[in-house]
Order: sequence, then structure tokens, then C-alpha cells
Amino acid sequence: MNSLVDAVARTDAIYLGLAAAAREGIDAGVLVELPVRPRLALTARYACVTLAGRTEAPVMAMFRDFVAERMRDRG
Repeated sequence: MNSLVDAVARTDAIYLGLAAAAREGIDAGVLVELPVRPRLALTARYACVTLAGRTEAPVMAMFRDFVAERMRDRG
């Protein structure tokens, strides 16, 4: 999470995640919490993010299969 929040602090990206993970940056004035009205009533969503132009580690295919198997919607 620290790497993700650091990337947000250094770019124009928007972090949509737990405020607790960004709290240090918010408290330091490096990050700003954007108010959303009405508050979002979302369930957790996850993604695997990679950098364009980078070679993917061979284990990532196995990791994606592992995550897909365990995190599919069971509702």
C-alpha cells in the first residue's frame, strides 16, 4: 500500500481506497481527501495493476489464477 500511496503523491492519480492507508500523507498535507456526496456504499473491489512496458514476473500468471479462484463473487 505504501508504494501505491507514494505513487499517488507523486502523480496526478487518484487513490480510491482505505483512508487509513493514506492518513500519513493526508495529515502531512501531501494528499487531500476528496469529499464524495453522497458517500459511496461500495463493497471491496480488487485489481492487479502492472506498469506498461515492464516485463511481468513469471509467477504473476499463477498469482492471478490463485486470486481469481479465491476472490470470485460468491453472492
